[in-house]
Amino acid sequence: MREGRYQALLVVGVALCLAISLVDPLFPREQFLQHAPTVVALPLLFLSARRRWLSNAAMTCIVAFLLLHVVGARYTYIHVPFGESFSILALGGDGGDRNHYDRLVHLAYGVFAMVPLVEIAQRYGGLPRAWARALALFVVLGMSAVYESFEWVLTLVADPVSADRYNGQQGDAWDAQKDMALAALGALSLLPFVGVSGRGEPAPAP
Repeated sequence: MREGRYQALLVVGVALCLAISLVDPLFPREQFLQHAPTVVALPLLFLSARRRWLSNAAMTCIVAFLLLHVVGARYTYIHVPFGESFSILALGGDGGDRNHYDRLVHLAYGVFAMVPLVEIAQRYGGLPRAWARALALFVVLGMSAVYESFEWVLTLVADPVSADRYNGQQGDAWDAQKDMALAALGALSLLPFVGVSGRGEPAPAP
């Protein structure tokens, strides 16, 4: 019961942070696009919390990533005030003035996604730890590629200014490749530490 309450509070906390981020928006249209997936995910996460489909660790990882995303969406990533501080993630050729917050979030995606993905593969898929890790890694890589493809499609259908604000490419021709590389690096860095021995816990009763 406490586990479900803890997870529900996490989800409510994300919802409150999202609501606060909408106050006096800087770029309303782009911010709406950024927040749309989070708005869809929150009811599902709240249901998951009530039914305890995931462990506290897995839910904490999901919420931590969403909080990073909410901050980025507030400023459409390229205007996050402290984004230049993460120049270590430039991966070359970005120039000193680039806002690197989007690179931080791609790296964080790789790290935080591994815990829930491995857990789902073990608890609900019945996979051994090694296969669960491999599947989680492939999902991270695949979803990164799908997201970067979505950003490319957005440049084809949206006006250039809005597309640039949303994508955060900032003039870097290799932005998509670097984003995917950082997601892969994040996932690989956590790979040795996720999963339980054997096939994991059985899925909880509905």
